[in-house]
Parts: sequence; C-alpha cells; structure tokens
Amino acid sequence: MKLRGKGLFHITMGTETEPDDEPEKSKWLNRSDEALGLICMSVSLDLLFHIEASETPTSAWKILDAMFGQLDDMRVHELENELLG
Repeated sequence: MKLRGKGLFHITMGTETEPDDEPEKSKWLNRSDEALGLICMSVSLDLLFHIEASETPTSAWKILDAMFGQLDDMRVHELENELLG
C-alpha cells in the first residue's frame, strides 16, 4: 500500500505516463523517482541486485513480476501487499 498511499501505483504500473509539458514533467519525474526508491527500499538486500540497474519503477516492477509472477494467486496477493503496504 506504500505506492498506492502516495499516489505512485499508476506510475509504477505504467498507466500514468510522462507528460509532455515541462512543469508537469518535472513533477512526474520526481514521483517516478520516489516510486522506484520505495520499491528498492521494500526489496531485501539479497534481491536488490536484480533491480538496481532499473531506471524506472515500471522496469523494476516488471523484473520482480517476472521473478515472482509464477506463484499462485494467493501468494502474489501477499507479496503485493507486503511491497505496497
């Protein structure tokens, strides 16, 4: 819920895209950086190397999803709650 609570979930999922106009673009980039930071702080040090080269929260999320996305639905829900909470 950390990403949702801070209004960063849609940036992370790639559904809120970078705007073209400069004032809004700067704000969006700051929010994108904040989302990536929250993801990195939520991942254990043992797994951080998988996403440390990611430049966007969307790319980090996709890597984590590829690694853990094959789990059963209940476990996925638990992991999302841990990461987003």
